[in-house]
Amino acid sequence: MLRTLLALALASSAWAQLPRTICSLEPAACDGTFNGTQLDLWQKDLTGSMPSQLGLLTNLKELYLGANYLTGSLPSQLGLLTALKTLSLGYNDMTGSLPSQLGLLTVLDRLYFMGIDLSGSVPTQLGLLTALTELRLNGNDLTGNVPSQLGRLTALTALVLDNNDLSGSLPSQLGQLDPDWGCDIGGTNSYDCPIPASTGKCFANLECVATPPSTPPSPSSPPSANKYCKKLKRLKQAKKYVEKREGKQEKWEKKCSPPPPLE
Repeated sequence: MLRTLLALALASSAWAQLPRTICSLEPAACDGTFNGTQLDLWQKDLTGSMPSQLGLLTNLKELYLGANYLTGSLPSQLGLLTALKTLSLGYNDMTGSLPSQLGLLTVLDRLYFMGIDLSGSVPTQLGLLTALTELRLNGNDLTGNVPSQLGRLTALTALVLDNNDLSGSLPSQLGQLDPDWGCDIGGTNSYDCPIPASTGKCFANLECVATPPSTPPSPSSPPSANKYCKKLKRLKQAKKYVEKREGKQEKWEKKCSPPPPLE
């Protein structure tokens, strides 16, 4: 009896140490037999990449894969999930860019891709997602301009693009947006002056930088230096961003205090 219990304990321990991937935790999601409308694998200690087979789950309306350790790139097959209303992948360790096929998810209501280390530009196809109420792409390594097509997303209650490496001139079309929950497109982003005049929330409290005259790159500088210079710039901007708000910490803590208990 003791030997049996010991064997079971060892087997359980070995199983616990096995990598937890999407396919091992939810095999039906990878063989196309999953028929549910919600796949919730939030904070399940998942590793590995997102399998392209997820594109077979065309009945899905909600996909939650956030707060894991997923790596690799976003599969373009996500664009096949045309019934999807919520796509949540925030706080993973992924790489690569946002696939343009996301523009096919025309009934999508909420898109959460914050803090997953994405790079590349914001695809203009996101402007096709006119049903979106929340778009959160903050805390990545996105570069390039903010596309003017985002100005079409007039149903947004939250547009959050802060703390990336976005730059260039801001499109005036964003001034048409007035999200109830706010519009944060600043942080470590660095936009050209002038900021478009607007009464909306998207340009509130934004700082801009004057465009310096262009200088040719030094032939002695290694090509990889630009990558680390950008990372250093973002780190310095992030520190400045935090320091500006540290003076408000005491005020915010008072407002955050719970109400006194009822007598």
